[in-house]
Amino acid sequence: MEWGREAILASHARLYGKVLAMATPNSVPRRMAAHLLLLLSLLLFSSVLAQDLPRVQLDATRFEVGEAVTLSATDLTPDEQYLLTIDGPDDETIEEALTADDDGNLSHTFELEAAGEWTLHLSGEGVSASVVLDVAAPGTSSQDGQVADEAGAEEQSPEEQSPREQSPEEQSGEERGGQDLGGQELGGQEEPVTVTTDGDAVVGMRDGSRVWRFDFPAGSGSTGAVLETGTGVWVGHGNSLILIEPQSGQAQARYPMPGQVIRLEPMGDAVSVVSDIGRGLRQRIEVDEEGPGTTVRFGVDQDVFEWLRNEAHVPDSAARLEIDPTNAWLHLVVGLSHQESSSRRQHLEEALQRGTTFYDRAGMAQELYDAGEIELAGDAMDLALQDFAGRGYDPQLLTSDAMRRAYYFPLAPLESALTDADLDTAGFWAPWLYLVSSEEAPATRAALLEYSRQLAAVGQRDAASLWRDRATAGRSASPAASLDRFFLGLGRSGWYAVAALLAAILALHVTLIAKYWAPQTLAIRRGRETGGNRRPWSRLFAIRYYSFTEKLVLVLLFAACLALLGLTRWYDAAGDRPLALASGTLASPVARDVVSSSPLEGPRAAFIEGYAAQVAGEETPAREEYLAAGDYPPALNNLAALIDDDVLYQRALELAPGMPEASFNLGRTADPSPFHAAYQSAEPLLAVPGSGDFRTAISGSWQRAVGATFENPWRALRGMEFFAVPSLVWQILLALFLSWILITVVWLLIPRPALARNAPRTGAYHLLALLIPGSGLADEAWGVLLMVPWALLGVDALAQWLGWERSLGLPLETELWALAAIYVVNLIAFVVEYVSYRRRMRELRRRHPESVEAYGLSS
Repeated sequence: MEWGREAILASHARLYGKVLAMATPNSVPRRMAAHLLLLLSLLLFSSVLAQDLPRVQLDATRFEVGEAVTLSATDLTPDEQYLLTIDGPDDETIEEALTADDDGNLSHTFELEAAGEWTLHLSGEGVSASVVLDVAAPGTSSQDGQVADEAGAEEQSPEEQSPREQSPEEQSGEERGGQDLGGQELGGQEEPVTVTTDGDAVVGMRDGSRVWRFDFPAGSGSTGAVLETGTGVWVGHGNSLILIEPQSGQAQARYPMPGQVIRLEPMGDAVSVVSDIGRGLRQRIEVDEEGPGTTVRFGVDQDVFEWLRNEAHVPDSAARLEIDPTNAWLHLVVGLSHQESSSRRQHLEEALQRGTTFYDRAGMAQELYDAGEIELAGDAMDLALQDFAGRGYDPQLLTSDAMRRAYYFPLAPLESALTDADLDTAGFWAPWLYLVSSEEAPATRAALLEYSRQLAAVGQRDAASLWRDRATAGRSASPAASLDRFFLGLGRSGWYAVAALLAAILALHVTLIAKYWAPQTLAIRRGRETGGNRRPWSRLFAIRYYSFTEKLVLVLLFAACLALLGLTRWYDAAGDRPLALASGTLASPVARDVVSSSPLEGPRAAFIEGYAAQVAGEETPAREEYLAAGDYPPALNNLAALIDDDVLYQRALELAPGMPEASFNLGRTADPSPFHAAYQSAEPLLAVPGSGDFRTAISGSWQRAVGATFENPWRALRGMEFFAVPSLVWQILLALFLSWILITVVWLLIPRPALARNAPRTGAYHLLALLIPGSGLADEAWGVLLMVPWALLGVDALAQWLGWERSLGLPLETELWALAAIYVVNLIAFVVEYVSYRRRMRELRRRHPESVEAYGLSS
C-alpha cells in the first residue's frame, strides 16, 4: 500500500467504482451521487494532490533471520536528518541517524539477526511511521508485518484480509515486492491523525495535511515529550502535562509537574512522566486521567512558576481558550476583558477552579485585586494557601525572599501599599501575609509592624495594637528556643557586630582618656620639672590611670568580642541555607537531596531528616530518625504526632517548658500558628526545623563554638575568612588583636597612680559620658550592661536602615525603643554620678588645697 499521490487517487477511484457498481443502469440518482462524490473528493484533496508526500517502504514483505532488509524513503525534506529506531526481540534498541540526499531520498540496509518480533520506526520532518515484523527462523516463512502509526491504529496483514476485501490496487504493493509504512486505514475509512512536533508546537496531520496545530508562546518552557496512547495525546510542555484530543487538537486536561517535562512513557492505562527538577535530579511521576499518583512538589527554578502564565500570552485569548480550556490564566484574561457581569464572573470563577497550584492562584489573586474583584481575590488567596498546605509546605520554611516573590505571596503587594500609604489595600493583604509570616522571615514581621505604625498614625489605635501584637508574636516561645534564636542572631550579625564592640572599646578608651586628662597632664608636667623625658605619645598609655574596674570592663568587652568572633565563625561555617531548604518544604526531591548530601550530625540532623520523611508521607523512616534524635524536644513532639502518644508530648514539655507545639497538641494552649489554625487545624502541630537546627546540625552547637574560642582563640579563629583578604593578613590582624587583649589583662595587675583617684574631669569627658551609654559608669561594673547592647543594637539598627542582609532579627522599631531606654537609664545614672562628682570636688577644695593649686582649679 502506497503513501502518496497515487494512493489517494487509487483510494478515491475504488470508492467511485464501488458506488457505480451499486447503481443499476436506470439508477440515475445513484450515478449522479457517484459523480458528485468524486468531484467533492477531488476538491477536498486538491491541496494534497498538489504536493509530493513522503513515502517509506521496505524491499520485501517476508523476512528470515540473516536476510538483508533495505528501508527506503522518497519525497523527504532534502538534507534533513531522520532517526531510524530498531527494537529487537531481545529488548535491544539500535538507533541510526539517516540523512536525506539533495533529492529527498534515503536508503538504509541492515540485517535481522534473531527470530521474533522486530519494530522499526522512522521519524523526522513530516514522517512518523512504524512497522512491526515477525521474523522467522531460517527455512520457515514469516508473516507480513503489522503496520501501525504512532496513534496505534493497525493495518491487517494480507493473510488476515479475505480475498473479497483485497482489490487489485491493494494487492499491487505485494506484487511490487515492497511494503509501505503509511498510516492509512483499509476499507476506505478515514486515516487517523498522526501527531508530530514542529519546534515546540504540536501538530496533528492526516493524509499529509495539517488538521490542527497547538502552539506555545515564548517563555512558557519547552515541549519536552509527546506520547500517543489510547487515552489521547499527552504533551509535556514546560512543567505541564497536557492531554489533547487527537482528532480536534483540543486540550482536555492539564496537570502540573515538579519541573520541565523531558520524557513520557506508557504505563498501562497511565503515563510515566519524567521531569527535570534541577541539581541534576529527575523525578518520575505516574499520571492517569485522575491526575498524578503522588503529591507534586516543586523545585526552585523560579522561571517554572511563570510558564503557565506566559502560556496565556497570545494575541487572541478567546480563540486560544477554545482549544485550551485547561489554562486558568486564559480564563482570567478573557474574564477580565469582559464587561458584561455574568460572563465576566463565569470566566473568573472558572479561572479559580482551573488553577491548581498555590503560585498560580496567588498570582491570580493579585491580578483580581488590581482589577477590583476584591471578593474573588480573597477566594484565590484562600485556595492558594489551601494548596500550599496540602502539598506539605509550611511558612516557617519559606525564608527566601526570592521564593516568596516567585510564589506571588502577599509580602510584595503589602510593602507596595505601605509605600503608597494606601491603607485600604494594605488592609486587604495584611491578613494574608499574617498567615504566612514567621520569625524565620523578618521581612514579613517588619511589614506588619509598619502597617501597625501607619494605622496608629491615622488614629486607629486599637487596630494598630492588634497588628503590633500579631507582628511580634512568636511561635517558638520556649526559653531554650529563644536563647538559640538570640545567639543565632548574634552569629548572623557577623563582622559588623564585632566591629561595633571594637568601636565601643575605642570609644571607652577615648572617654577615659578625657576623664584622666588632668592627672595625666599633671604627671607629665611634674616629670618634665624633674628632668624626665615625656613625649606626646605617652598619652597612649592613659590606661595606667584607669581604675581596676574600668580595666575589667575593657577586658569584659574584649571577651564579648571574642565570643562574637566565635559565633561568627560558627554561623559562617554552615554557609547560607540552600535555596531548596528555604522554599517552604523539606519534602520536595530537591530539598531531600540537599538534606541527604549535607554534612548533618547529631540529634538536630535526625530531627531534620525525620521531619522531611514525615511530611513526605514516609512514616517508617520518620519514626526511625526521631528515635535516633533521642530526647530532643521537637523530635519528641513530632514522634508523638506520628504515633499519637500524649506521653511523648508531656516528655517534650518537661525538657522544653513552654514549648508551644507540645502545649497545643495536649490541648493546653491555643494554636500558636495562624497558618496551621486556618488550614491544618485537624492535624497535630509539628515542630518545624529552624535556622538554628540547620546550623547546629552542620557546625555543632553555639555553646561549643564559644567554648572552643575561649579555650584556644588562635586555633579556633585563625582559619576564619576575613572578607577577601589573604589568610596571612587575617592571621597578622588576629595576632595583633590577641596581643592587645593580653596587654589589657596585664594592666589589670598594675596599680594606678594615687593622684588619679579624685582628679578633676574635663568637659569633653562629661559630653562623651552622655553620648556613649555606660562609658561614664565604667568604674562600676554594670556600665558594661549599657555599653554592649548600645553598641550591638545601634549598629544593627544602622544595618537595617541601610538594608544590609544580616541582622539580629529584631524589628527596627523595637531596637529604636530599646536604644531610647538605654539612653534614659544612662542619663539618670549620669546625673547621679555627676552630683556625686561635684560633691567630691568640693571636698577636694576643702581638704586638699594643694591639689587644687596643682590642677589649676579655682578655689
